[in-house]
Amino acid sequence: MPPSEEISPATSQTGKDICAPQPSGIVSSGGVSAVTHYEERLERDLNEIRAKVQAVGDLIEEQVRDAVQALLTMDPDLANQVILKDRIVNRETREMDGLCHRFVVRHLPVAGHLRYASAVQRVSVELERVGDYAVTICRHSLRCETPPPERIAKDLDLLGQQARFSLTEALRAFYDQDEGRARKALGLTAPLDTTHDSAFEDLVALGEAQKEPVRDVFAYLRSLYVLLRVSDQAENIAHDALFSATGETKNPKVYRILFVDRANDCRSQLAEAYSRRAYGESAQFTSAGWDPADSLRPELEPFLANHGLSVEDTLPKKVPDLLAEPKHFHVVIGLDAMALDMIGELPYKTVFLNWDLGPCPFSEEDPDAEKTFETMYRVIAGQMRDLMEVLRGPDAP
Repeated sequence: MPPSEEISPATSQTGKDICAPQPSGIVSSGGVSAVTHYEERLERDLNEIRAKVQAVGDLIEEQVRDAVQALLTMDPDLANQVILKDRIVNRETREMDGLCHRFVVRHLPVAGHLRYASAVQRVSVELERVGDYAVTICRHSLRCETPPPERIAKDLDLLGQQARFSLTEALRAFYDQDEGRARKALGLTAPLDTTHDSAFEDLVALGEAQKEPVRDVFAYLRSLYVLLRVSDQAENIAHDALFSATGETKNPKVYRILFVDRANDCRSQLAEAYSRRAYGESAQFTSAGWDPADSLRPELEPFLANHGLSVEDTLPKKVPDLLAEPKHFHVVIGLDAMALDMIGELPYKTVFLNWDLGPCPFSEEDPDAEKTFETMYRVIAGQMRDLMEVLRGPDAP
């Protein structure tokens, strides 16, 4: 921008109000507040970045909306427009990134201004990815032979609305540097997992009925997935808004891990007790069985006591309906060879691991009970160490 151009510190290039701190200025000899040339230039450059972020955000929201519409209506012209406009998205996000680099070099910002510039660079990447998702939907729509059946169309429309809403709220929080709105935006992504899983079941039924071309079924499936990814990027943008506004960084993820065996009276309870003690700050642990016993095996209790382990909520529990859980388990660990066959279908985002530990001791009088538990204990400790190093790093608490 030529140096001679002036932009009001509170107004973007588009004329829209922008929440921006006013320059503090200095006091002249006559007692009148004056704005330094440096402050004017800094605020002008900030406003240019803000205007660019909002312009690109508006374009991306439009791209997602049009991509879903093109798929639902089988509109090839609209689909091709979205694909072509992605070139604009790419140019604009590169320009956004360049503005931030020039801002840092020119002003050597600190504190809030530096946080904002670095957050914008992350948002640039996230918006470009959302633009790519819109293009993916359109390329699939151009290859579909027929419009989606009514049930699938409703699924796609609902997921599209949810994804766009989460994206809109996250972007508004970033534009306004609104901490409260950003926190609310973080809670908007969870319902999309449920919608996605339900829509996936509808697609499975559609495929099994063999009433739609296979290519079309795959196109709908891929479109559902990328809409879910739109919400993931919206969550990232909400975190960027929090960081920029407050300096708050994203907390390390606390994982939800479920141990499963037949009766939940021995192996899974041992795994839960050990993991709670060793990695209680990194994950939430629970255990269950598909045929739960009435109580813990009595031979387990002295072993737990000898190792300083305690079992919370010790009564064996039945494996819940994993698809109906409001928050999915990130990892389900089977400690019995039959676990995967017995626990039912897993949510889309859940990982299953098989750690078959073999049978538990048969009774308190079993002379090898202590040795069997000790072997299980060592295996669980080693496997958990490896798992938590992958999930949280070598220093996982």
